[in-house]
Amino acid sequence: MIAAYVNLGGIGRYIFDGLALYDYGRVLVGAVLVTGLALAVDGALAVVVTGPAGGEEVLGQPE
Repeated sequence: MIAAYVNLGGIGRYIFDGLALYDYGRVLVGAVLVTGLALAVDGALAVVVTGPAGGEEVLGQPE
């Protein structure tokens, strides 16, 4: 959203354009896209943290 605020584009652009034009459908699309991206990144980072062990060991220490 910061990139959209300073006019550099990005997914947040849909939100700011929709607010400027009072097009709440566009705001909703932007919000859904931002939410989807956040959930995808969170899921990817969760896989990186747990690793192939599936969360059985964290930094070499058993749970």
